[in-house]
Amino acid sequence: MSYTSLLRERSIKIGKKRKVRISVKFLAIALLVMGLVPTVNVIAATPVHAASIVQTVNGTQYPYANSSWPNNEADPWGMYKRQCVSYTAWAVAASGRNMPYWGGKGNANQWDDNARAAGIPVDSSPRVGDVAVRNSGSFGHVMYVDSVNGDGTINVSQYNANWNGAYSTATVGTSGLVFIHFP
Repeated sequence: MSYTSLLRERSIKIGKKRKVRISVKFLAIALLVMGLVPTVNVIAATPVHAASIVQTVNGTQYPYANSSWPNNEADPWGMYKRQCVSYTAWAVAASGRNMPYWGGKGNANQWDDNARAAGIPVDSSPRVGDVAVRNSGSFGHVMYVDSVNGDGTINVSQYNANWNGAYSTATVGTSGLVFIHFP
């Protein structure tokens, strides 16, 4: 039976008489985590519940994936856990680069100004490991650049893109973004 037909199943039999209902979404995530479903890049955020996937950078797991949501718990950089800024600060540090403590100045739309004030280069040219900053909206949004594509798009990982505290990945265009090149 292919994974596609498994996804169509609404229940599975256990034993002879008992049935357990499972959601299609849960089964799809389980198959993805087990590596039985090929992944594809899409030009949109693909939310995945934090507990369903391990977010890693250089083999290190994001330590706040299972924190309650919403919360007002600060991480070591003064950012609220499971927000885009917390995940991105952790990703910079986990990649072996210096992530300054910006507690109290943690809105995403402040990051490029914070970086410039700290002497950290900011420009419009993405590189792997950069922090992409979108300054629009009340708070802005930051994303970790996982790869740069030949067509001018970038693959990013992020938290809270849909205001739900969830981890997601996306392929996005670079228009309207600036990139922080942490040393």
